[in-house]
Parts: sequence; structure tokens; C-alpha cells
Amino acid sequence: MPIFLLTWNPKRWHWDEEDYETTVAKTRCGELVPSDWSSGNTRRIAPGDRVFLLRQGTDRGIIGVGHTTSGSKQTAHWDESRQGEKSWCVNWQIEILLPTADRLPIAELLATDLGVPWNNLVASGVQVPEGSEQRDRCIWRRPVGLGGA
Repeated sequence: MPIFLLTWNPKRWHWDEEDYETTVAKTRCGELVPSDWSSGNTRRIAPGDRVFLLRQGTDRGIIGVGHTTSGSKQTAHWDESRQGEKSWCVNWQIEILLPTADRLPIAELLATDLGVPWNNLVASGVQVPEGSEQRDRCIWRRPVGLGGA
């Protein structure tokens, strides 16, 4: 199964704190939470692909996991300052969303050999190299519950 990274930078897009905490609580109870998300310029994401949400900026690390319910599609741009422009996005079901403090820190990801340029990700939609898929599942399966298939 293909695995893609979606990214979120709180400096570029505000996620309402109450909505974030509600989503954390819902996923903690096993509820799937539907969302749409930018997929950067990537057009090859398909329904059912695995996605991990990487927090960028401060407190970097993996904070979420889920699967896509749509392929890449063009919609109105998520950045309100870019009205009239289009961007690529996917619909996904958030299976787990963690509080920032419980994230899988970037330092742990950098210490692995997963074939992902963790310090050079500038947009969503980066595919995890297929040769490292099994290792990805192993490292993200943590006590907090990330990565279980």
C-alpha cells in the first residue's frame, strides 16, 4: 500500500484549537474523523492510500495517521490569500490524531533510514519510498498507537 506524508505548518494554516482537541478525543475513542487536506502538487494519491500527518515548523513530528477516501483532486486553494487559485487535495479519514506533546519527534525520524528527506519536506504529498514501507510501519507503531494497520 502506498504511504504518503501530509504536512501541517501552524504558521501557514490555523487549526482551531477546540476542533483539534475534539478530533484528538474522537480518534482516541476509535472514531474516524473525515477531513480534506492539501496534497501539494501530488496527483498520484489514490483512495485507500495510507497517510501520515507531519507537523512542521515548531514541535515537528508525526501527529496523525489515516487513509485517503479520495484520490488527488483540484479544489479552491486552502490559503485565503490566494483566492481564485486552485490546489490539489485529498479527502481522508483521520484514524489517530495526537496532542503535539505525544508526537513522534523529528529527531527519532531522522535517526532512521527510511529514505525520507525529513528536513527538506516543503509540501504535502511526498511518497514514502516503497522499499521502506515495512520499516515505516514498525517505527510508527508506538505505545501511543501510531501506525497500526
